[in-house]
Amino acid sequence: MKKRSIVALMLAVVMLVTMFSAAGCGKKQEPTTTEQTTTQPAQTSQQTGEQPSVKEREVIELKTTTSDFVEFDETKDEIAKYIYETFKIKFIPQPTEVGQEQQQVMLWAASDSLPDVLEGNLHWWGVRRWQEFIDSGYIRPVPDEMINKFPRIKEMTDSYVYADVVRKLKGQLYGIPKPNQSKNIYETDWVAIYYRKDWMNNVGITKVPETLDEFYEMIKKFAHEDPDRNGKNDTYGITAPGLGTLNWFFGGYFGIAGGWVWDKESGKWTRADFSDEYIPLLEWYQKIYKEGILDPEFSMLGALQAIQRFASNISGTLVRNADVHWVNRTILQEFGGANPDAGDPYELVGTIPALLVEGKTPKREANAPHQFIEFNAKTMDDEKLERYLEFHEWLLSDEGIRLMRLGFENKHWKFDEQGRIVTMNDPETGQPYEVWKIYPAATLYQLSSWGFDLNIDMNWPTPGIDRRAKEITLQNIEIWKKYKYVPDFRTTVIQTQAQETYKLDTTTDWTNIIMGDKPAAEAFKQWVQDQLQKGGQAWIDEFNAEAQKLGIVGE
Repeated sequence: MKKRSIVALMLAVVMLVTMFSAAGCGKKQEPTTTEQTTTQPAQTSQQTGEQPSVKEREVIELKTTTSDFVEFDETKDEIAKYIYETFKIKFIPQPTEVGQEQQQVMLWAASDSLPDVLEGNLHWWGVRRWQEFIDSGYIRPVPDEMINKFPRIKEMTDSYVYADVVRKLKGQLYGIPKPNQSKNIYETDWVAIYYRKDWMNNVGITKVPETLDEFYEMIKKFAHEDPDRNGKNDTYGITAPGLGTLNWFFGGYFGIAGGWVWDKESGKWTRADFSDEYIPLLEWYQKIYKEGILDPEFSMLGALQAIQRFASNISGTLVRNADVHWVNRTILQEFGGANPDAGDPYELVGTIPALLVEGKTPKREANAPHQFIEFNAKTMDDEKLERYLEFHEWLLSDEGIRLMRLGFENKHWKFDEQGRIVTMNDPETGQPYEVWKIYPAATLYQLSSWGFDLNIDMNWPTPGIDRRAKEITLQNIEIWKKYKYVPDFRTTVIQTQAQETYKLDTTTDWTNIIMGDKPAAEAFKQWVQDQLQKGGQAWIDEFNAEAQKLGIVGE
């Protein structure tokens, strides 16, 4: 494998870790209320035999790139001490400095010093590069006979869509799944449009939009009818962190699935990006841009910048993902923090999960996580791997979940007389303990799951997340379920040489179409012709040839 491929792949790993950290996984939220659960006390580890034997064994050191994990000191961190003494493992963070990620990854690749335990992502890496990474001996397999020793890991692996893809590609499993959740509460992408309730009232709209036409009328008034009543023409109807986010939402509302699409007439795969289905969507974008409704800075905004423009009364709606963390952060922390005297943020901001477009059937992609924890082939022998899996199995247990996310029983939380978990307050703040701040090693829970299902559970104590954020998200989920579709994951295994040389950049090109003088339909059709000539057609041809070899056909 060429070094440039390895470096590119590792860059993707660091970008992924940075992205999830920035997106708020492993959140450090401001505390609000104490909540309770109806879960009965679990048996102790001695009763269940969940923990490994306490026999004396050598301590091993494992380097890991886990997001937010910055310190493991068993001499002053009680959770680190527990892990150290119970599993005889000392975890060592493998950090990258902000702004120096690329240089650090190049150094790892050049010096053959990858961490022992590595966060990977089959989808984000690209299957071709991921296969090269395995074939070059950087990632080791995880034998089924070893997984079979750990029932929780086995159950999770057997039900994981991408684990099946990996096995079909390579004949065995490389790494173990790291799901976003364990209970599959989030059944689709986490999306919603945040909107100003008070602005809606100010411009005389009494009904929350349910259709695209109703939404257009609302954002038009937000842009042109002084919704903040300051006597100035200084507002926009909608903002978003770039066209990619807009397409993530509105593409689904227009019923466009994206990616590879099976054409029944030709019996071949084609790219949705080149389909005329996108023309009505681009025409709508161009319309709201030219009418001064779409924030003219949208293409240059990052996620937090877009949220800030919404929170600072520049835009009346915001397109942004809406898992419970981001609902809580956007409404309570960002908007509420920027408008401390405006009133209850939840009375001022609402969410719209779906919009109906005339003649279209909405689509919302099923949530199919594809992240893995993988292992360095050169440093993780069978003994070390099994020792790590022992720890990972514990992370998935009730005991592990409670300790790593809530802290120690009777110190940070307790069972009440009804067997419910009750969080205890920090006497210094009067709020529930934020365990990850007290014990940095607690962030190692991210190795097993992001825990989105716990954070949305109305009965699980979640310091820092307002109960209303959970209520909003659960209501949105019920709407999303109506539009869920499962993409054809088989197409993700096909990578071609043309794909390596031909670079499709719809975000930049379509933004130029939206902001350009040519009608969107005319500009799009010309763009498609240009792209096919530049390498898009070769990509499609090679993809179909490979799909035919693998017997991957549509339905």
